[in-house]
Amino acid sequence: MKIELSRLSLQRGERKVLRNISWRIEPGQHWVLLGGNGAGKTQLLKLLAGDVWPVERARSHRRYHWRGVAHDEPADIKQHIAYVGAERQDRYAHYEWNYRVSTVVGTGLQRSDIPQGPFNAADRRRIMACLKRAGIAELASRRFLTISYGQRRLVLLARALAWRPALLLLDEPLNGLDADYRQRVLKLIAGIRRSLPLVVATHRAEDVPAHTTHLLELRNGRVHWQGRWRRTQHPALAGQAAAEPRQLRRGRNESRATRAHMAPLITARNANVWLDQRLVLRRLDFSIEPGDCWVVHGANGSGKSTLVRALYGDLGVASQGELRRRGIDAGVAIAEFKAQVGIVAPELQTTHPLYLPVVEVVAWTSRPRPPSGAWPWPRCVRWARRRWRSARCASCPTGSCGACCSRARWCTGLLSCCSMNPIPASMLRSASDCASASTSSCRKAAHWC
Repeated sequence: MKIELSRLSLQRGERKVLRNISWRIEPGQHWVLLGGNGAGKTQLLKLLAGDVWPVERARSHRRYHWRGVAHDEPADIKQHIAYVGAERQDRYAHYEWNYRVSTVVGTGLQRSDIPQGPFNAADRRRIMACLKRAGIAELASRRFLTISYGQRRLVLLARALAWRPALLLLDEPLNGLDADYRQRVLKLIAGIRRSLPLVVATHRAEDVPAHTTHLLELRNGRVHWQGRWRRTQHPALAGQAAAEPRQLRRGRNESRATRAHMAPLITARNANVWLDQRLVLRRLDFSIEPGDCWVVHGANGSGKSTLVRALYGDLGVASQGELRRRGIDAGVAIAEFKAQVGIVAPELQTTHPLYLPVVEVVAWTSRPRPPSGAWPWPRCVRWARRRWRSARCASCPTGSCGACCSRARWCTGLLSCCSMNPIPASMLRSASDCASASTSSCRKAAHWC
């Protein structure tokens, strides 16, 4: 496949994120897309994949040459493009697509996000071959959402191999991977056939894969430099080297707070944590004191994220152990503890509605939250009324069930954050899924919005 971008600009909301992009990708070229955070790498990959649309302007075009035919619309060849990135990976958590790993890889054969039917014997052999090539055959029977963040990345790379695309786009494929998994991914990328055009987005010199032929550098949404790849000649990468790993010193479980006779914040005694009928954490025995600063270090799949989720209260411990939190006695809701804890994790990026402005996310997370975790009700109502008037929604009792559900779904992001959410889960997915719900319940939900 050959791709031509000529004088393209991209606007998201009121902000231009890409400006005057001209780029040509020939068959057999392996490109590195270089740029800092916010430079526009992900949006440029989405532009190549046909997920976003450029600003219409004279003498600009996005053209794909495939099997002797030129296509100006990405919809004609979109099924031949495989895209792997953090946003695609987070989609599985957002929609709770907790399929088995072999099934996720199998959807690459069907070129769909969700399985379209059973796999035959030939499909299963090809799925296992892709998993073995990625070095994760032992994960075939595991559920996708129960494996580590780095392991999910390798699964999606195996899915892209099963896809057999004409163009492969990889957005920061090495983020969140330990040294072993980084080498697995780099080896996997190096084994891709030379005739397949490949684009790898990164911002680190050590992440540039072998057999790279060309480089394009983005700065503030503009092409700063593009051409043949030579590490020693490009100023952004010349002289860069991989950072030396820091030596971590095992500390002692004591602090100033202990000497001051203050109760520990969290205490774990013989705590075992199970996930998907699998023992992930075994016999935890430690305490976290006020003033402590802990580093949890381990390979992908060792249980780091599971430990954080257990400490936060999303996962419980087996009955023979205990995990005590200061001020949370028997009968006190865990939400009381969560309201006093800040947590940052990749999965949290999928919990906020897409249309929610950054200022709203920051304002919500920076103020004290009610124990239930609900949105502040006056702000919630004002925001809903403002958005509802802009959507010109009429009173719902005169509408059909499908229309009611569509309006209720439009407000899903707001309602899912409210403690007084009257909408059944079946109505929060799509209007087509609402056939089983009664018309009256649909009308009540839309009227409540």
